[in-house]
Formats: sequence, C-alpha cells, structure tokens
Amino acid sequence: MPNVDDHGLEVLKKAARNLDPTSKRNYALQVYIVGEEGVSGGTGIVKAKKICDQSISALRICKATSANTISYASNLETVFDAQSLCVSIQAGSALQEIDVVLFGQINDGFFNFPLNAPLFLGDEGQITATPPSSGHLVNIGHSLGLGAIMINFKPPTIRE
Repeated sequence: MPNVDDHGLEVLKKAARNLDPTSKRNYALQVYIVGEEGVSGGTGIVKAKKICDQSISALRICKATSANTISYASNLETVFDAQSLCVSIQAGSALQEIDVVLFGQINDGFFNFPLNAPLFLGDEGQITATPPSSGHLVNIGHSLGLGAIMINFKPPTIRE
C-alpha cells in the first residue's frame, strides 16, 4: 500500500476539521485504493459479505437493513434506503451469507446494456439503463458494454 506523505495527512485532517470547526469531534475516513489494472481485469472490485434478510437473486441492487444484513433496494422507497447500497453477485436464501460489491467492475454475460449507458436502480433491486419515471433517481454506475458494468453509486436525486 502506498505511503501517504505528511502533507496528504494534513490535508485530510484540515478537511475533517472544516466539517465542524467548533466541535472537538474525531472523524474517520475510509479509503479504498483500486488500481486501473485491477478494475479493468475485474479484480479491483471492493467486496463485502452480507447476510440476506430475504431470498436474494444474483446481480440485484440491495440496501443495508443493519450493519450486516441486506434486502432488495427500490427507487420507490424512502431516500434514506438508497444511502447504503451494494450489488449481490450471488444468490442467497434468507439468513445466508453472500458476497456483494460496493464498487468496481462486475463481469457477467447477463449484462447487455449499451456502452457507457448510465445505469439506475429500479424497483425490487433491478439494474436498468432506463431512468425510472417515478420514485427517486439513483445512478448506480455505467455500462462497459456487453458483459460488464462499473458500479459507482451516486447519491439519490429526490423527485417530488
């Protein structure tokens, strides 16, 4: 892992202090280092293990229901449900632990979206290239062409 020089650490500390300069709080920063060669090869994805709250199909967008559990996400739910998202990369039944992706490239022959098309959260955790006409607009990443997508969750756009 590359070293962060003293200047880089000072920049991070200053940014944390600027969040609330009147408070004496400590802030934590989580950094993921993903090399381009890893992402393009599919090995640079950031994964985690989560427990299913319900039966979950592979390649579906899920939301956190606790620190360790997930269920299907939907653009029709509250905006708070779209804050902590992941993609199931395997199917699982209720109470089973599965692998999920938080960021990076996923390769699967199921994906047939147009190259560079933005991808969105649909109802019941579906990945779609068509922006939903109702509910919140949640960009989950973009297509890399036939057989691959790049996951990079964006904050939801709230629609009234």
